[in-house]
Amino acid sequence: MKAEFMAAAETENKPAAEVLRGFMRAYVGRTRRKRSAAEARRQSRLIAHSADEAEVMNWIRDVGDPLPGRGDFMAKRPMNVPPVERDLFFGKHR
Repeated sequence: MKAEFMAAAETENKPAAEVLRGFMRAYVGRTRRKRSAAEARRQSRLIAHSADEAEVMNWIRDVGDPLPGRGDFMAKRPMNVPPVERDLFFGKHR
């Protein structure tokens, strides 16, 4: 295996140490992502079983709604606003 690795590195005109560093970086990154995902799952499970989760989710929903009870905010853009102000606030209209 070592001889094949050295031949492959030579074919790419790269020193074996450079190729190994690339493998190590990829391995460390992959391991870090796995640990991070496992920690996120652990925290998510803890939160999901929390007694006040529904209260927190309702609060997030309520604070995130710019116009409560009006449905989709962007679907109900007021068209009686002059175009320049409307575009600045809502983005370019179609």
